[in-house]
Amino acid sequence: MICPSCHQETEEGKFCTKCGQPLNQQENTPIEPVEPTSQEQAASTAETANQSQQEEQSESTPYTVSDLGATVKELSGGFGHFALAHLKSPGKARNLTERNWISGAISIVLTALLYSILLYITLNQFSLVSPPFMDSFLVPFLKFLLFFAGSIIVIFGAGRILGSQDNFFDTTAKTGGYLLPYTVFFVVGYLLVAIGLDFMVYVMLLAILAPMLFIPAYVLMDSISREIDKIYALTAVFLIHLILGYYLLLETFMGSIFANVLNNFGFW
Repeated sequence: MICPSCHQETEEGKFCTKCGQPLNQQENTPIEPVEPTSQEQAASTAETANQSQQEEQSESTPYTVSDLGATVKELSGGFGHFALAHLKSPGKARNLTERNWISGAISIVLTALLYSILLYITLNQFSLVSPPFMDSFLVPFLKFLLFFAGSIIVIFGAGRILGSQDNFFDTTAKTGGYLLPYTVFFVVGYLLVAIGLDFMVYVMLLAILAPMLFIPAYVLMDSISREIDKIYALTAVFLIHLILGYYLLLETFMGSIFANVLNNFGFW
């Protein structure tokens, strides 16, 4: 062996025969790797097998009905909180972002659905025979959805031109948030008109005009800089909304009702 002090070859022992210094045998003894025990190997193997099995199950397990139910429950709970918050304080809609766009979209679809249901009920009241479901419910529902989709596109486009930082999903969330109170006004007004309070028809008219005039102004005024002159831009947005609203909202409501009444009297 080699002495670590004088680096001369010497016999094995505790001291070097050349210089007399103690020999450190551990430095010349190769360190053998410590092999894991059988228990550690078994635990590691079991953990790896469990992880691979879970990955395989997550990849192979289909989306079940219970998963769908949990998702629907989560969305409905989120929309319930969204609705209550913005019915209490409608002005909070200015703070909505793309994280709330699903609740905003649900609000828009729900509004279109309620409009269609109330129109269908009204047509059945004025009609001597039950009107076709396609013409009295499905077509109006699609027209209402088309109006709201066009409204969001117009508001988003005008906002981009004027320097707004809101994206399409931000605009959807804010539109749905501002729309909720007016939807409630419309439904309450309809119910009060049905029991004889005819003056509440003006509340219904206000609720119908809100998506055409008020809501675009709310969304744009909150999202664009105050230094920008908004008069011409808002005027253009209002004109586009009035055109869309006339053909897709007002004409759908009033045209369907009057056409049905005239048809009952033989004038159509």
